[in-house]
Amino acid sequence: RTTSFVQRHLPNCHCATRCLRVPHVVEAALKHFVEGSSYGGRASQDPAALTSEVMDELRCFDCHLREVRGLADLTRDAYLRHTRDFLSEQFRRRPIRVGSLLPEDVAGFVRQHTVGWKPVSIKALNTALRSYFAFKAMGGEQTTPLCNALPKVAPWRMAQLPKMVAPEDI
Repeated sequence: RTTSFVQRHLPNCHCATRCLRVPHVVEAALKHFVEGSSYGGRASQDPAALTSEVMDELRCFDCHLREVRGLADLTRDAYLRHTRDFLSEQFRRRPIRVGSLLPEDVAGFVRQHTVGWKPVSIKALNTALRSYFAFKAMGGEQTTPLCNALPKVAPWRMAQLPKMVAPEDI
C-alpha cells in the first residue's frame, strides 16, 4: 500500500516545500506510520477497552521508563503500545500476574504477532517486552525465563559476504 501511494503521489506532489520527496525516505516514514496505527494488520488494542488493572500497570511502567530509564516520548510510546497489547492478550480480564506466565506464552505471542514483520520491528517488540520484564524483576518477579523465551533475531545486515574481496585477502 505505501509503495503504490509513493509512486502515485510523489511525481505530482504539491505539499509544502519543506516536505521530503525522496521515495525511500517517504516510504519508510509511511511504513512506520502504518505500523504505529495498526498492529500486524490488526487494529491495536482500543485504550477504552483496557481493564483498569492494565491501565494502572502501564502507568507504572511509563513512570519507570520516564523517571528511571529516561527514555524519550516516542520510545516510551512504542514500548507501551507493545506492552499494552501483550498484557491485554495474556491476561484479558484476569489480574496481571507475570509469575503465572510461561516462556511458551511469550514466544507464542511474539510468533503470532510478528508474522510478516521485518527483523528490526521484531527486535523492537522484543526490546519493549524485555524492558517490561526487567521492570517487573525490579519488583521481585522472576522474569529471566520469560526474557530467555524472546526469539533471537539474526542481524541479517551483517550476514552477507563482502561485495569484493581483495586478492590478498583470499
